[in-house]
Amino acid sequence: MPLSAGSLRRRPKFAAPLLSPACLHRLSVPGEFAARLDDDDAAGVGEEEEEEESGRRAAAVLVVGPLGKVWRVELRRSPAGDGEAWLGGGWSELAAAHGLGEGWGVVLRLERRGVASLRVFDPGFCLARFCTPHAGMRTKDRPRFIKLLQQEDLEKMKIPEKFVQQHLTETYTNNHQNAIIVCPLGKFWRVELQREQPDVLLRDGWAPFLAAHDLSEGNILLFRYEGNMVFTVEVFLQNGCLKEYKTAALYLTDGTEGPSNAPQQSAAKVHLSSGKGREELRSVRGTFCSQIGLLEACAITLKISMKKKGSWRVAFKTANTYGYINGPGWRKFCLENEVKEGDCLTFNAIETTVWHVVIVHC
Repeated sequence: MPLSAGSLRRRPKFAAPLLSPACLHRLSVPGEFAARLDDDDAAGVGEEEEEEESGRRAAAVLVVGPLGKVWRVELRRSPAGDGEAWLGGGWSELAAAHGLGEGWGVVLRLERRGVASLRVFDPGFCLARFCTPHAGMRTKDRPRFIKLLQQEDLEKMKIPEKFVQQHLTETYTNNHQNAIIVCPLGKFWRVELQREQPDVLLRDGWAPFLAAHDLSEGNILLFRYEGNMVFTVEVFLQNGCLKEYKTAALYLTDGTEGPSNAPQQSAAKVHLSSGKGREELRSVRGTFCSQIGLLEACAITLKISMKKKGSWRVAFKTANTYGYINGPGWRKFCLENEVKEGDCLTFNAIETTVWHVVIVHC
């Protein structure tokens, strides 16, 4: 039984996965992204005479670099109304300061009018790190990699070798292991991983995932690794703009089978909207509880990997229209898995009292 996920609103983004030498001096951006970024109230970078002479309108925008430094960059748009737009003055200095070169990639996210943040991807397609955190220090950015789909990626897709070495070596322990891909609609897809030395490929289930999301050569995918072989993915059009999805239904899919409506495996999706969620989870709907036969207070075993032994035993209680989890077991689960406000948890009932939990951190 699918659970409605509704329309999702996301901040506009622009992705350029493979920079050419020309892009290091002048970065072309789609007109629709430039229109959202352009702060009409901001003062122009150049003088009016300069703008008239060049025949193009300029505006000042702020780009927040990966290390938090704010750069003043010139956004120019053609007055011909043909959608041509680019980042000019100040962009080459920003690119040089971060060591960008041919084959690097960037993603710009609109924060508000006139302000965008920048993420940089190295030639290995992985999120670039410009400083090494101290041992034990948590980094805000989770591991990411970017992928421009080519013809050879439509049946199976290679995960960048550098990403595998840095983040998947310990988790990927055997061939035919599954990864879970969470699409922008909240739909879950199981895709089989396959080792073809030295590569790790997304294989069985990958082509149906692309077909279901109308993806083909030229689309851009941005993967964020949540841990335990769970990836969230953002989809970009060929022009680099974020692809919008309007409606959704939440399913757990299995390989090439498509959406699974199997009654023995139900799912409930929960967003933690306040810090209190770490003390008591109140959002488990009564329909979910009745569907899996959970009608009274009991102990639930939570697992974040069905292949590993680790588990957390939590207290489950029922109320009039919902069920809830609380107690020291739930607090321990949240602490050890770094669950915080804004995170999304999906509970898959493997058995009535055994739930597999997929955590998508905000």
